[in-house]
Amino acid sequence: MGASVLVFIGVLLSAIGAFWAASREHKRWLRSPPALVLFGAALSAIGALLGAGQAARSERALRLKSEELAQLSLNTLNTITGGESFVYLTTVGGVVGPQNSTYLLAVHEGDYPVYEVVAKIADLDEFELAAPRTFQALDDFYTEIEIGSLIPKTGTRLDRFEMGPGDHKRYNIFFSGRNGLWTELLRLKKVDGQWRAAIRIERDVFPPSDSPDQRLSSEVIFEKVDPKFPRNDEGEVTWQH
Repeated sequence: MGASVLVFIGVLLSAIGAFWAASREHKRWLRSPPALVLFGAALSAIGALLGAGQAARSERALRLKSEELAQLSLNTLNTITGGESFVYLTTVGGVVGPQNSTYLLAVHEGDYPVYEVVAKIADLDEFELAAPRTFQALDDFYTEIEIGSLIPKTGTRLDRFEMGPGDHKRYNIFFSGRNGLWTELLRLKKVDGQWRAAIRIERDVFPPSDSPDQRLSSEVIFEKVDPKFPRNDEGEVTWQH
């Protein structure tokens, strides 16, 4: 029996009880209807409680459905844009020759595809040798690579890349894609004849529009360090932008 029916019956019984109480024409047991009124009031109260319970369940079901739809919309948006997924570069296939020639591997990380990814590789060691050291000079030490799109948990080998002579290299790699901007700090060092890599990914964080401080900041979202990569006295990697 529905809550509204109980409320209706309760109100009806209460009305009948009140009507009988007002009538002086009935028998004694009919002129004393307090039990009937009380019973009607009790039914009304039970109906109201059941109605409140049904309303609460309906509201909870509606809220869960709204949250489900919101999550579905977010998943759809992330599938289209890439969400929090990203790509990083590392070396693959060994390093050969005096120019330390190697292949670069673009590796996908995250739950959603990434699209229209472009990487600009800045050689920090070459930049430090430049004179004068200006942002305009830095453009001369960029190597731009179009990576394109990658699905989750995949990678793609890129063209051969010459790092130049030396036994250590420092690169900052600036990525752009449909889902925004991120930066990779790629540090490479030769240890016992083998190149070891340390990788850190930072994503740009934009301040809220109402914040008085509108400076751009960054957060570390990924690190991958070869166990044999050299560390400082504190046991940490010297990233040194």
